[in-house]
Order: sequence, then structure tokens, then C-alpha cells
Amino acid sequence: MTKYIGIDIGGTNIRVGAIDENENIIYSYKEPTFKDVKISINLYEKIKRLIKKVPEYEKAKAVGIGAPGSVDNNIGQIISSKNVSLLNNFPLVEKLKKDFKLPIYLENDARVA
Repeated sequence: MTKYIGIDIGGTNIRVGAIDENENIIYSYKEPTFKDVKISINLYEKIKRLIKKVPEYEKAKAVGIGAPGSVDNNIGQIISSKNVSLLNNFPLVEKLKKDFKLPIYLENDARVA
């Protein structure tokens, strides 16, 4: 059973993974960040699709996201990122919470590393 989902949004790849109740990695996947992505909503849809690839994603307790650049985790947005500028000021956490009905956490990728 999936307990937590983690996402690493990078300028080259997006990685998604999941851990079980014993903190064992039970799923890991990556794909190029900007393949078939032209605008913000395309990147958002890719993130959603990657979450849905996680086995039993609907049973997760929360999703944590690491993203490059300046992140405001109070409003759940990337404020400024050169690597993933399509998500600058995009309501990422707000939209994911609506779509998945889960707690969603966003933080700078270096801080969560």
C-alpha cells in the first residue's frame, strides 16, 4: 500500500516515487520534464499523470513536491525558477489538492534533498 508520494520537478526530468508504511521505496519512475510540454497546463497535466502512475496512488496519505527556485510553500507556488519557469506563479498546490483530495506540500528541492 502506498503511504506517501514524492515528486522531484527538475529542469531535465521529473521523478516520482512512493514509499510504504516501513519507508521502503515501492515505486520509482522518471521522464523528461519538457517532452510534449509547451505551456503551464501541459506541465501540470504531466505531473497529474505521473501521480496516477503510482500504484494505489489514491491510498496515499500525502504528496511532497521538491522544485527548483524560489518557492512559497504558504501559497503553494513556485515564485521564480529558471529551470521550470512554466510553473512560475502557477497555483500548483491548490490545483493538485482539488484534483487529488490529499495534503500536498511544496518546497525548494535543495531544502528537501
